[in-house]
Amino acid sequence: MADAGPFSIEKNCFGQEVPCYALTFNKEGACTSPKSLDQLITSIAASGRTDVILFSHGWNNDWPTARERYMDFLHGVSQSADRHTGLLPNAFRPVFVGIHWPSTILTWPSEDAPEIAGGNELRDWLSDVLDAKNLAKVDALLAKETIGLREAQDLASSVAPVLGSTNDLTESEGDFNATDLVEVWRHAEDLVSSEKNGAMSGGDLDDFGSAGQQGANSDPSVAGWLESFSPRNLVRLTTVLMMKDRAGIVGAAGVADVLRRILDDTAARLHLVGHSYGAKVVMTALVRAGASRPAYSALLLQPAVSQLAFAKDIGTGTSGGFRSALARVKTPIFTTYSPHDFPLTRVFHWAARRRTDLGELQAAGSPPSKYAALGGYGPSGLLNGEGQERILPADGAKYDPVPSDVEMVTLNGATGITGHGDVTNPYTFWAMHNLMR
Repeated sequence: MADAGPFSIEKNCFGQEVPCYALTFNKEGACTSPKSLDQLITSIAASGRTDVILFSHGWNNDWPTARERYMDFLHGVSQSADRHTGLLPNAFRPVFVGIHWPSTILTWPSEDAPEIAGGNELRDWLSDVLDAKNLAKVDALLAKETIGLREAQDLASSVAPVLGSTNDLTESEGDFNATDLVEVWRHAEDLVSSEKNGAMSGGDLDDFGSAGQQGANSDPSVAGWLESFSPRNLVRLTTVLMMKDRAGIVGAAGVADVLRRILDDTAARLHLVGHSYGAKVVMTALVRAGASRPAYSALLLQPAVSQLAFAKDIGTGTSGGFRSALARVKTPIFTTYSPHDFPLTRVFHWAARRRTDLGELQAAGSPPSKYAALGGYGPSGLLNGEGQERILPADGAKYDPVPSDVEMVTLNGATGITGHGDVTNPYTFWAMHNLMR
């Protein structure tokens, strides 16, 4: 795809043609599609576009996957508007923007987004931080289809010190050590085993960040200590912290400028959508943009950020990292959570253990850890009256007016969201449709 103009013009979308732009970013957060960004800003005014829908994917999305899900979401909301007329402004003329950032470590060349180089980024990353002996050990283990417990411990011993060194001076519970990492891997492999046995369908590691339809609900069960592991799954879990940090970098260094230009240089209403770590991308960008006016709406779909990200006080005398975003969105922020989201209810809090994750962090009550995820348990730490929880309304069901002092509406997806990636469905389409009134 050339670095200019929309990647697609979607016909019969909201009763019109909707241009769709892809804005790509590298791992440092630099925009690698600047001409497309410039054309987007120019075309909003030139073509009379009234609304910008900007969506960021989460962890482990190659470009074909992200594009497919973006189009599913856009057309799903359009079909909701066709079924339930009269909600959108009469002059509604949207443009869609899909953010793509390098969130996948195990990538095949055919999966690469335009202008984004392929290759095994994990191998490149490890080669920068491991000595030759440990790198050779890791290479040998990752080449196997399965490895045993002792080999998993060897792999963890090589990799964990690198993860711990990201912020070892302020680590709340010490360095992220090999035992911690094996525990994370064990829980991940429990999930794989449970899925194979038909025990649950709330998502898997490939699904952590991918948006797509899941199966029916069922009760997740823990399979116990496993004696064999999939190196591919171990690699994916190892990158959870790496990609969580990268989402923040992309939001702060790149997407923030996109939001600023849309809000400062155009009159279009801006609607933000973030799934999984994509919620961190768009919220970090909003906080860092310093725009002259607020975004119009925000929909966080199974956000893989701390449940205290919007808290007044995270327990340390400081506010959550996204607290100021509440005042930077004109309408109440909608955020979903689901007890069927296995990665966010059973895995996320094992991997997010650093003090830096509290910017975003620290919890009490029903969640299992002070590092519990917003998309697994809903928000914590909002002031009285700032938040309101509702059952996620089904397609066409009434969305009651939100009181004027409410800043965040939590949508309980126990019925409508069956797993971490189940965020492109009639429930979420209807939520987005209502936000754009």
